[in-house]
Amino acid sequence: MSSNPEPDFEKEFPLHASLRKRFIAFAQSRPVAFSFRIWLAVALFSALMLSVIGLEAFSTPSRKLILLIALLGWVIPFADWIRAKKMRDE
Repeated sequence: MSSNPEPDFEKEFPLHASLRKRFIAFAQSRPVAFSFRIWLAVALFSALMLSVIGLEAFSTPSRKLILLIALLGWVIPFADWIRAKKMRDE
């Protein structure tokens, strides 16, 4: 049996690897901005589903969870942002 080494991900997919590093660095350095952007993506996705398909697009429980996150997902990042701002001001 021949033993093949694992492929080097960074050499085979340099663009994907660099984007992944930037994405992770942004998420670690600015968690509140990252969570707001994730919420915005979910909200825009839900609005698109709602406009194209209508309310029957949210008939399954998993899609109802997506809708719930789209409607209420801004609360936790907003509270984190207020807490971080208060800590900076003190």
